[in-house]
Amino acid sequence: MLHKQRMKGVVVEKPGLVELKEDILIPAIGEYEVLCRNLAGALCTGTDLGIIYGKNREIRYPTILGHESVGRVVAAGCKVENYKIGDIVTSPRMMKANGRYSNWGGFCEYGIATDHKKMEADGYEGCLEMHYCNQVVPGEIGIENAVMAITWSEVCAYLDRIDLKQGNRVLLLGSGAVALSFAVMLNIGGCRVSVIGNGRCAERFKEAEAVEFVDYTDCRAMEVFRNENRSAFDCVVDAVGDRKTVENSLKMLRENGKLCLYGLKDGNIFDHFKVGEEKPFFIFDASYSVKTAYERVFEMIREKHLRADMWLDRIYALDDIHRAIDDLVSRNAIKVMLRFPAE
Repeated sequence: MLHKQRMKGVVVEKPGLVELKEDILIPAIGEYEVLCRNLAGALCTGTDLGIIYGKNREIRYPTILGHESVGRVVAAGCKVENYKIGDIVTSPRMMKANGRYSNWGGFCEYGIATDHKKMEADGYEGCLEMHYCNQVVPGEIGIENAVMAITWSEVCAYLDRIDLKQGNRVLLLGSGAVALSFAVMLNIGGCRVSVIGNGRCAERFKEAEAVEFVDYTDCRAMEVFRNENRSAFDCVVDAVGDRKTVENSLKMLRENGKLCLYGLKDGNIFDHFKVGEEKPFFIFDASYSVKTAYERVFEMIREKHLRADMWLDRIYALDDIHRAIDDLVSRNAIKVMLRFPAE
């Protein structure tokens, strides 16, 4: 039973100004919802830093931050069947509160998850896509791996969509946490992976076996790599979101290859792109569905193919949110985890 009505949460008041607030209302749950006491969350260098520094024009401020959190169920609505008190659940959310907007709002002490399976069983006809990320974490999976499972499931779902085959050559652009997730899973799937990224991350990527790494700051190495790999790759995966980087990679994509814009959100700009000569290729935007991805990710965790320690550089208390952000901005870490106040 809750003994208070308000909680702590991380709010981006305006671009560049992040504050830990203690006046956020604890949300009420609906009949298909559960209330979760959040345990931990991870900061994302792409989405979260983009929100913090105003790089996404669609964001409205002030906004409650956090889209990679896990929590323990503490209360359930009257129609909930697939969660029970004590379950650990991925991605509890916090909607608009106290006049603030929310970008999932996972960096609060409490959040809400939805029993989408029960809603489907009861004949709900609306879109449930945003709720599929709410999944019960198996008891043998630790909190660190549970937090990382959110990123891993998104990558897994995207790879399902683009349908690569064993032996395909894949050029991966980026060296952050998402790129590392792609590298590991592509390797598990038997693809031959080459990475263009920051040389400081090369050692980390070497843990993902069968991965070739090229430092983009080494101009000579990049020139040799491009010359040796003209039209060599079956697929180019953008995990950066930089338009120029993607354009510079296209001559290495074979005819009828796949250009996968996971990082770049406005993929339609490439509809009529020419690569020096007429070369047709398929374009995949950033959309995917995680509905069936979590089960496979949990199995990869059990089999030790996915380990949070390869990604998580530091763990901070929620009160240390500014130090956590500084670590990511300075590139001292590719992923950091936040522990929430003890229950």
